[in-house]
Amino acid sequence: MQRAVVLIGVARTGGLPELSAVQSGIARMAAWAQAQGITGERLVTLTDRDGKVRAHQVADAIEQLIAPRTLDQLIVYFSGHGIHNRGDLWLLSDAPKHTGEAINVEGSLQLARYCGVNHVVLISDACRTAADGIQALGVTGAEVFPNDPVDGLERAVDAFFACARGKPALEVRDPVESAGAFSALYTEVLADCLSGARAEVLDRIQDDGEEVALVRAWKLADALTAQVPPRLKQKLGRTPTVNQTPVARISSREGWLSRIPAAQLPMPGRFAPAPAPMMAPMNAVRAADRMLSTVLSGDRARLDGMMATPVADGGAGPDLLRTAAGTLAHPFGPAHFETGCGFKLRGARVRAVHGRGAAIEIVDGVPGTLVRVAPQQGPCTVLLELDDGGGVLLPAIPEFVAGLDFEAGELVHVAYEPSDLGPRWQAYAAHADTLRTLRATVAAAAGLGVFRLSGDNALQIARGMQVAKSIDPSMALYAAYAYHELGRRDRIREMLAFLHGDLGFVFFDIALLAADAGLAQGLRDDQVLPAVPLLSQGWSLLGAFRAPASPLRDALQRHLRPSLWTLFDAAGTRVLADALATGVIRR
Repeated sequence: MQRAVVLIGVARTGGLPELSAVQSGIARMAAWAQAQGITGERLVTLTDRDGKVRAHQVADAIEQLIAPRTLDQLIVYFSGHGIHNRGDLWLLSDAPKHTGEAINVEGSLQLARYCGVNHVVLISDACRTAADGIQALGVTGAEVFPNDPVDGLERAVDAFFACARGKPALEVRDPVESAGAFSALYTEVLADCLSGARAEVLDRIQDDGEEVALVRAWKLADALTAQVPPRLKQKLGRTPTVNQTPVARISSREGWLSRIPAAQLPMPGRFAPAPAPMMAPMNAVRAADRMLSTVLSGDRARLDGMMATPVADGGAGPDLLRTAAGTLAHPFGPAHFETGCGFKLRGARVRAVHGRGAAIEIVDGVPGTLVRVAPQQGPCTVLLELDDGGGVLLPAIPEFVAGLDFEAGELVHVAYEPSDLGPRWQAYAAHADTLRTLRATVAAAAGLGVFRLSGDNALQIARGMQVAKSIDPSMALYAAYAYHELGRRDRIREMLAFLHGDLGFVFFDIALLAADAGLAQGLRDDQVLPAVPLLSQGWSLLGAFRAPASPLRDALQRHLRPSLWTLFDAAGTRVLADALATGVIRR
């Protein structure tokens, strides 16, 4: 098996504090790679110890490794500063001053699927906190895998993140080595697992008569989630005020990262027994997995008990998830409009509305929370201009009422439900509680950055969301991104065909994710609504999916607010209002 590793370490960037543990983390990972027999030209190290690390250097290194088409596995590891700006960005030496001097992780993951390497692994020991300030918000980054599908076949890509979205990856002072030394907590646990020091991650097999242990991707993901939080508590000697819970996206079935002969394990000749288990608290990742599985099982009594009971010794994460899911699952506002279509808002207000192909008005009553829409010819695009000047661009769908939830200035949830006066209501009402709870749990987990599809329940969860698509179009969006992470574009295309036939249009995100290049073939621009991604993560995939050139989307990239669902600032809202008024947005 031909393997290669690229190690990237950037301790200094922009005006951010210099990181202390980057070089030690790189050294740990280099030592592991060499122990795996990955040396010479197949082990590339790029750090800022002696100079700047630039995006083109990373891209060139990756291209040189994959160009001969002989690699079976490529592992790319990053240690440094990271931000979440519509997607994950690894900041290189000249960021954020130069907007392209960062690595667009989401876009790179997508291109990696088609680079010709059977198994690509990206490992991120970096923060995923929101971009702060105008300069950081302008960082777009670059994809570091070539935009050159070698054979059109999609292959497995696994991604490991040191923390959940919106959270920091911590450097912790090491109480054992010396008083002044810091270690990168995640990399320390990762290196232990990869080296065979944690027997619970090892998969014992016989290979050509030799006893070996493999560290498979899915076992590693579970181990990191379980081991990092208690390791943090152990190092600090107290319960931490800031938690760190790793997450991962695993699409490989039997993919592995380490192969360790039995003789190299702590007890030669046989496998070392597992050390005393480190009891991990019920963190938000495990809580989200459990809640989703319970919703899909149909065990309402158990779910009600979980939603009503605070989690002991689990930190704030599980209870934040439980509270958010409970709030989002609770319906609000009217279940219909006289026109059969409209929007209702919770947590924000509308001061003006813009659109084409419909009569749109703000309804009297609670000021600015209800918008009635009378489409003239099927679905159309509506711009809701908020009290603070920001804006939301959404499709208005005949026979559906869209509910929007805002929290702390972020659009955290959009739910399309059939009007209770329309022909779809009876089918929806029979499953409304379950569908609302499933949708709210997914939304709450995504908002906290802990929604994942891996392990035995991955396809079950995705299928559960897909089943709801005919009477809950918003679930189709979550399902499409879930299938994208699983590498199941066939499922996305099935949803695209169904939604197009059922509703007469396709959400932009689904058309993008279903396509080999650009938007899905056979769809006109006016059959794809709206003209931009609905979920913010879609913006970071535009380049990797080779979306058609769009001056409008290019202009709007600079005017996105941090939000789970796409939310524009005041300047972006004015751009969209002009685009609707002049016909740049035709429907």
